[in-house]
Amino acid sequence: MIRFGVVGAKRATLFAEIEKHCSEQIKLCALHDINSEALKQWKKLRPDLSLFEDYSALISSGACDAIFIASPIEYHAAQSIQALGAGLHVLCEIPAITTLQEASELRQAARSARGIFALAENYCFIEENLIIKQLCDSGTFGEISLVEGSYIHDCKDLMFSEKGDLTWRGVTNAQFQGDRYPTHAFGPIGMWLSLGLDDKLVHLTSFATKDLALKKYAQQRFPDRFDDTFHFARGDSVHTVLQTEAGVLINLRLDTKSNRPSAKNFHSIQGTNGFYSSGRFDSESHVIWLVGDDGPPTKLHEHPVLASLPDLIPTNRKNVPINLRAHCLLLDEFISAVNLSGRPSFGVDAAIQWSAITPLSEAS
Repeated sequence: MIRFGVVGAKRATLFAEIEKHCSEQIKLCALHDINSEALKQWKKLRPDLSLFEDYSALISSGACDAIFIASPIEYHAAQSIQALGAGLHVLCEIPAITTLQEASELRQAARSARGIFALAENYCFIEENLIIKQLCDSGTFGEISLVEGSYIHDCKDLMFSEKGDLTWRGVTNAQFQGDRYPTHAFGPIGMWLSLGLDDKLVHLTSFATKDLALKKYAQQRFPDRFDDTFHFARGDSVHTVLQTEAGVLINLRLDTKSNRPSAKNFHSIQGTNGFYSSGRFDSESHVIWLVGDDGPPTKLHEHPVLASLPDLIPTNRKNVPINLRAHCLLLDEFISAVNLSGRPSFGVDAAIQWSAITPLSEAS
């Protein structure tokens, strides 16, 4: 049984739901948040939890074996380093770092720590992304030339308080350029291409559109707070182009502001033997087409190539709700690494390589 402390009261709600499906493996024991009112609500909901307004007090309390860090992204690296230094295991939300200096410090901390560090990129554990990993490993697509990934999710409303103050998401958009949330789009790609093992990134350039949609939203909803002189540093849509040493081209898009249906898990692969594309919006089907297929692309789950694949979802996870299943699979993998003193699939090296897109895209 691994005792978890969660950093971030909102994210603890999701963790408590996951706990119900992993109750033999984990226990939510402690919670840290700087918002005392949020902690009061949790005291009513879960009087069994140890609650902390001070992060250092949580780390030194002895109340937990592992920390799940789900604070605003600018705190991820420092809080991970502090927890690792205290001998705790760390499961860190995305991205793991926001500067190259943090990357160096986190790598050093993780490599010298007794505890295990892993990146909580649940998109790598979505069933379709696991299937595509198997197909890439088996060479089904042939030599891969192009991969695309997008995280498109209109969440303008989450960037402001009811009074019009900028939340941490709003501050991020107001002050920082570049792709500040790269790993939902890039994580599965890094997994498919075995980046860090068989290949590595060598080039990156990033561009952004104008800040139109969010600025208009702010002016219409809070006309007394935002006028034409206010500008958000990040444009509505950030596009980053990367190339690997083997010559694979990768296109990423981050867009959390444009007025359109969500495409939170859009990916496509082009290889010499065929292609794969997930839905262009959340309700559209995943499709695949391979050399030798007759007619148009086939829905991924209906293509005969899947018949040769092993069942990727363990029996004890098949009845877990879809919105929680990837989180449970991620935790299963983390728990296994902790219990066996093993190496997580997405440890500090993957975390840094994937998260470094943030500072590098800003510099570009």
